[in-house]
Amino acid sequence: MLARSGVGSMRIIDFDQVTLSSLNRHATAGWSDVGTPKAEAMARALQDLAPACRVEACARMFCARDAHLLLEGSPDYVVDAIDDVNTKLELLEYCCHHRLPVLSALAAGGKADPTRLHIGTLGDAVKDPLASKLRWRLNKMKINADEISAVYSSELPRCRLLPLSKEQEAEPHEFGVVDNFRVRVMPVLGTTPALMGQAMAAHVLCNLAGKPFEPLAAPRITSSVKHKMYQHLRNREQRVFGTKDLSCLDGDLVEHMVTQVWRSRCAVTGRRIGGTQLLALTRWEKEKGLLPNNLVLLSPKEADRLDAEGTGAFPPEVCQKIQARLHNMGDDW
Repeated sequence: MLARSGVGSMRIIDFDQVTLSSLNRHATAGWSDVGTPKAEAMARALQDLAPACRVEACARMFCARDAHLLLEGSPDYVVDAIDDVNTKLELLEYCCHHRLPVLSALAAGGKADPTRLHIGTLGDAVKDPLASKLRWRLNKMKINADEISAVYSSELPRCRLLPLSKEQEAEPHEFGVVDNFRVRVMPVLGTTPALMGQAMAAHVLCNLAGKPFEPLAAPRITSSVKHKMYQHLRNREQRVFGTKDLSCLDGDLVEHMVTQVWRSRCAVTGRRIGGTQLLALTRWEKEKGLLPNNLVLLSPKEADRLDAEGTGAFPPEVCQKIQARLHNMGDDW
């Protein structure tokens, strides 16, 4: 889709070969491509689809040692579809340290529901074991996962890794594509990586065109959670601020503020909704009144601090971040 849409130059980096088992999800490969490098098979197809696009096939595995060569030329965008944790980390680390825009695809295995697809940050991703591993490793590397864009599915995996055959159990090193790569595989429904790829293409194209969109990154909250948070906000307004007119509030507004404005995370601590305590919506500036663009999502403890001490309870950098987010909502509320 990138080539069809007018991207003038692409470099495809992939050490692997087309196999029969990968034909269910490969975008362009056919039976005649089996046994050939994936990068070369795709380059041939793209040259036929978009002759004006300059495509460079690089049949090599990405590694930190060769990153300066593989990513030379300061690419406008890096699209990451690596499924090996260590290799993926090396790519993300290089892109972050060299300020290269990168969009990372997370786990597609065992997932099928297209309505659970999201574009957000690596920090937003939920119900994704790969994302959890990456965040933990990136944190040790002093890299902020919230600064890495990602496409992910919030659907729980429907299956587990397939068991090894007797032959694989006996000599697992003989079956790995590369040393230290996982031998067991996760079943993949071909539509899921295809949908993730289309979402990534849309994100990249709009950003390159200077027309970025604001993705709805967080999964929807359940109706019971929405109702509880709505009631908590009503009770807080009546108890703390003495509000009598609550006609501007409804459950849909609460869900929008929680998931789309604050991405289901405390604006101060970054903690997600979950566990025994829900996060709470409350006024950011008391005197401004009960307005959607004056509501901030906080942990109960931080919400109580804000109600008691005002915005001065938090560090200046936190206040600036919150004010910027609320300002982006505009005054149309």
